[in-house]
Amino acid sequence: SISQALEVLSLQPFSALLVQDSQGGLPGVLSKTDLILAYRHSLPLEASVQEISSAPALSCSRQETLVQALQRMILADVHRLFVHGPEPWQIQGVLSLTDAARARSGSCRACTASRLQ
Repeated sequence: SISQALEVLSLQPFSALLVQDSQGGLPGVLSKTDLILAYRHSLPLEASVQEISSAPALSCSRQETLVQALQRMILADVHRLFVHGPEPWQIQGVLSLTDAARARSGSCRACTASRLQ
């Protein structure tokens, strides 16, 4: 439900959730923006997350290069890709445009820590 998604997103530092169906498929992504739009359109909190999630969820293999992943995001006009293992349903992480920009600029946590030493 939307209320459960609100609770999860409010307790975690994430800005989006992966929405999976009962078979483990990846039908979509639910972002904080989707929740704001649902509120604005007066959808009930009991409504299903699948009603407001962006579909489909896009993923890439962990073997893809950063350039390939960025190209995929830009061409699809999305802000994040879920990273999967050998099988597409084995989600292992998420890569966002913000993550890539931080790593490139040297302002990620690991980069900042290494400059302090």
